[in-house]
Amino acid sequence: MVISDDLGNAKAVQAVPAADRAVDFLSAGGDLALTVAPNLIPAMSEAVQARAAQDPAFKSQVDQSVRRVLTAKQQAGLLTCG
Repeated sequence: MVISDDLGNAKAVQAVPAADRAVDFLSAGGDLALTVAPNLIPAMSEAVQARAAQDPAFKSQVDQSVRRVLTAKQQAGLLTCG
């Protein structure tokens, strides 16, 4: 599993919109995009969802990442349902 550092406050790429950073990170093979800036989450999430709706390969990649993250949580005893 590949987890980002804070994509919202990344100074080295501050010229790139946070939404694009999230999509780029996942496109590059990342599994879990993080930010400490809650106000950026809607834009990041919407950008990922929009890209997934337009690009079946990206959607498949995101789906695989979701499964990887949930499987890791389950194996660590952190996933509860109900």
